[in-house]
Amino acid sequence: DLPVKALSPLVVAFERLQPWKSSRVHRRGFERAFKGSRVLYRRGVDTGTWRLRAAYAKGPLSFQHIVQAISAPEGGDREAKFLTAVLSSRLAAWFAFHGTSSFGAARPEVQQAELLRLPMPRPEDTVDPEAARAVVADVVALVDREQDRASNLLRSSNEPEQTLREIDQLVYVYF
Repeated sequence: DLPVKALSPLVVAFERLQPWKSSRVHRRGFERAFKGSRVLYRRGVDTGTWRLRAAYAKGPLSFQHIVQAISAPEGGDREAKFLTAVLSSRLAAWFAFHGTSSFGAARPEVQQAELLRLPMPRPEDTVDPEAARAVVADVVALVDREQDRASNLLRSSNEPEQTLREIDQLVYVYF
């Protein structure tokens, strides 16, 4: 089970999660949201960092409705990791700020329809496709690095923030 507060930046640390109390399913619906390669994101905006909170996940999870999921097609891990990084970037927060009326509220949040308006060109649709592919590879490597480090209980609390700053720079180059 993934409590909302355990949705860490960029990756889900499965080793730190506890199983759900029962195997009974209360609500069935978009079942691909709960298993397979996907991007999980919290609708709320972190007002301390002014970032959306997104994380790549591959294993089975249950979570509350405040967490949303974007499932990746079979073999779409790279794209899911890149999308996770883009959603975690300051650029996505900037875009959301300009398209979401709730940013003036006490609890700003981004609705799914608003998030779907975020432009996401494929590398071949950019001005320099080769450079864009290189950025995607670098960003995916950063997400993989975070995934390798996620289970380390002794890791520094500012490691994810440093990675997010690196991602910001790469996302700016991509766009």
